[in-house]
Amino acid sequence: MKYLPVIFSVSMTLAACSSLSSSAKTTPYPTYTPYPTYTPYPSDVPTLEPTLTPDLPAILLLEHSTAMSGWRTCVSPQYGFAIAYPPDWTVTKGVNSTDETIYLSSSETFGEGLEPISYYVFVHRWPNPEKLPYQEAVIDPLGEPLKSEIKYTQSWLGAYKLYEATGFPSRAGVLSIFFEAEEYYTAVSLTPYNQQVPFPGQAKYEEIFRNMLFTFQFLPQ
Repeated sequence: MKYLPVIFSVSMTLAACSSLSSSAKTTPYPTYTPYPTYTPYPSDVPTLEPTLTPDLPAILLLEHSTAMSGWRTCVSPQYGFAIAYPPDWTVTKGVNSTDETIYLSSSETFGEGLEPISYYVFVHRWPNPEKLPYQEAVIDPLGEPLKSEIKYTQSWLGAYKLYEATGFPSRAGVLSIFFEAEEYYTAVSLTPYNQQVPFPGQAKYEEIFRNMLFTFQFLPQ
């Protein structure tokens, strides 16, 4: 099962390169109400052939190299980013011309039934031509009550300033990391995600996700 969190109302431009029961007696997981504009994950889009590089990006830290041996790299020279991902994952893009999000998806599933849980990471760009601070460019335009639900912290990863956020509207929860560039933010997000009641396999996939973050880099423009 794949969920596409709807966290943005602006155009997304990037290319190339996981029901829950409402009964507390039968499931520890909460019931999520889909955001009104939620669009199903495009499960039938063709697989892309990513550009591969001989090595992982230079930002990769030594202590992460063993766990990430054999990873492939998705590179988008047009939109200026590269990110590595496990070799058994697939890379796809949005199903139509208005959705150019890049999806990096695991084939592993958890649970049984019509909607087993599976994890994926998606990457897209949030334009910021006015060079506004993160709060003004990303959070404030959402308006109330949505923006009050979003919690974020600011930190650094190497030379990159980033914002780690939770609470964006999503059917199954999402953890998003926004990398700051001069005139845009590139968001790298993991779903499903729930801080209070983790999904099966969440710890494993959060670790994979954070390893992927160490490989992210903006390409020279």
